[in-house]
Amino acid sequence: MKSTIKKLTPKSWALSGDPISEDQLKEAVKKAEKGQFYSVEESKKLIKGWRE
Repeated sequence: MKSTIKKLTPKSWALSGDPISEDQLKEAVKKAEKGQFYSVEESKKLIKGWRE
C-alpha cells in the first residue's frame, strides 16, 4: 500500500515554521538562482556601505 503523505521540508533551516513540499523548495531555489550574485570583494564593499 502506497502512502499519500508527501515529504515535507521546513521553510527555513534557521527558524521553525510551517513545512513546505519538496517541489516548493525546488521552485524557491530556482527563483533564488535567478538573482544577482556578488564576488567576495563586492560583498565586502556592500556590507561596508551598509554599516556607514
